[in-house]
Amino acid sequence: LWVNLYVQGSAKAKVAGVPVELDVTTDYPWDGKVTFHFKLAKPTKFELRLRDPGWCQDTTRSLNGERDSSGVEVTQAGYFVFQREWKSGDKVELDFQMPVQRIAANPNVKANQDLIALQRGPLVYCVEAVDHVEPLSSLYVPAEAELKPVRQTFPLRDVMVIQGLAQVSPEQDWHRQLYQTAPTTRTTPLTAIPYYIWDNRQTSGAMKVWLPVAPPGPK
Repeated sequence: LWVNLYVQGSAKAKVAGVPVELDVTTDYPWDGKVTFHFKLAKPTKFELRLRDPGWCQDTTRSLNGERDSSGVEVTQAGYFVFQREWKSGDKVELDFQMPVQRIAANPNVKANQDLIALQRGPLVYCVEAVDHVEPLSSLYVPAEAELKPVRQTFPLRDVMVIQGLAQVSPEQDWHRQLYQTAPTTRTTPLTAIPYYIWDNRQTSGAMKVWLPVAPPGPK
């Protein structure tokens, strides 16, 4: 039995000739905890293969409350493999760690050099002008900036946004100037929302996915 997408609900399948019902409980992709409850017509031996997503660097897993039990094999070809005789009442739990990650592009992508994108779990984030008093073009996110997930009510549903502090570098006028004093930067609140949900509020405006990590250079 293969599970590729972690969606709350129930699935029914015939495995090894036996009807199997699998109930899935999760708040994924906002939370990394996924629980599987088994209902079988009779005890049956088969493999359960759960996809190990490439974005996750740390996953805890347990079988009937025991972490890393003998029923769990090492990851094979991108899947966690549980091989045993299953019976009604068996429970498998996964917990995907979801820290805020800074994602860099391949250096050959010239447009994204010295820029980062924000990701949490399987979702990429963006910043919108509606959430910021400063122009998006003046914002940068230094490596030491602390970023944390916060649940927030949105027009379509509650989502996890990323909040922290960015730096503002005022734009300078370089017309007919070769040198000038570097501008004084200041701190400003930063809010990033899941990319898929952008432009869903009454006020529209600029949006960015890729953010500089240092003050933007002259234009």
